[in-house]
Parts: sequence; structure tokens; C-alpha cells
Amino acid sequence: MKKEGLFFLFSFSVAALFFVVVFFPVAGSIKVITGEAITGDATQGGINVTVGVTALVQITIDSPQNTTYEFNSGDIYFVDLNVSSDIAPGAWWFTLVDITGGTTINNSVIFTPNITIYPNEGSHEVTVYANNSAGAVSSASVTFSIHTNNTAPSIEGLDSEILVCEGTFLSYRFNVTDVNADYVTVDISPKNPFYVHPTSFSGVTLKEIQLYSGWVLTKSQTVLHLTSPHRSD
Repeated sequence: MKKEGLFFLFSFSVAALFFVVVFFPVAGSIKVITGEAITGDATQGGINVTVGVTALVQITIDSPQNTTYEFNSGDIYFVDLNVSSDIAPGAWWFTLVDITGGTTINNSVIFTPNITIYPNEGSHEVTVYANNSAGAVSSASVTFSIHTNNTAPSIEGLDSEILVCEGTFLSYRFNVTDVNADYVTVDISPKNPFYVHPTSFSGVTLKEIQLYSGWVLTKSQTVLHLTSPHRSD
């Protein structure tokens, strides 16, 4: 009798290990089989699961387009930023990058369509962002360029006549600027004994030039007459 009682208790404890079983049928509902700890009887029930999906905002950039916008020298560069979407977003924001200059002009600026943006000359990328009611973010980008009709560089601070004391060197500085931000070169002709040399730049644009003599000047070389500076596009 004592041995049979021990065997019964052992058997019951092993059966209790399989008290709860969960399985996922192909139909997509979740069913749970539960049993009572004492009798081991099982019943089957169903649980309905609902998953909500919020669509992403589909962004269309109507302006700028993937093209080159032409401006005249001295103009303020501006382009309309016009966007649209299939559903109303929670918020709009944009980033404008100057690819040519390697700088970010506007970084994650919140806006309400439509607005005007102010790029520099050269190539740019504008990226527009929007989020839906769940906070999921969508984006769209476009690359465009700004071009200015080429003009001659501006020469400033260069006199038509330069006087130098006998027995000294000439060292004279003047400025050159280019509104197109193009690469500028400078030269003097004839050279001997006078030369020019760039001393400072702003990016690739030449800003300051040194006009100098290669050696101590004699009396006949102490007056330097310059004809009208030649500026070419």
C-alpha cells in the first residue's frame, strides 16, 4: 500500500509538467490549450489579434527639379521649394546641402509648404522629410544646380602708375575677386624684372595678389606704368 501511494504521487507530478500548451495554426489566430492542474482536463479557446498599419507619407517634390537654374551676375539665388503628399503629414522639414562647397546651408528646418530656399552657385541636394501619425518618417531628394552667366573678375587697388625708390625691391598688393566663384589665374607681361604671385584665396577664388620685383631696382626701373588691367571671362 505504501509503495502504490508513492507511485501515484510520482505519476501525477510528471503529468503536471504538460499542463499548458500553446500552438499557432495556419489560419492566423492564436489558440491556447489550458488544463486544470488537478484533473488534467483540457479546454480549447481562441484569441483574436488585430494589427493596425499606418501608411507612410508619399512625398513628391514639385520644385526644384533636377535641372540647372540660370542667373545673372549680382542676382540673389533663390528657388521655390514646392512639395505635396498623398496624406496629410504630422510635420514637414528639409535639409539643403551645397555639394560644390561641401557645406550644409539648411539643416532639418521645419517648414510649411510652400517656401523659397536660397542656395549658392553650384550643385545642391535638397531632401524633404515628413512623418505620419505613428511617427514613421519618409523622405524624398532632388539634385539641382545654380549657374551664373560668366563675368570678368574684378581688379581692385591696382594703380596705373607705381613709384619705387631706387635700390629697393617692389612689393605691391592688390585684390582680385570673381562673383562666379571660379578658379582665377593672374599673370603680368612682360615679366622681367616684375612678377605677380597669389598670396591668399577664398576657396578656389583668388583674393589677393602680390606684384613684386625679382631684384633690387635701378633708377630706370623705379617707375612702373601699367596699362589698363586685362580682365577675361
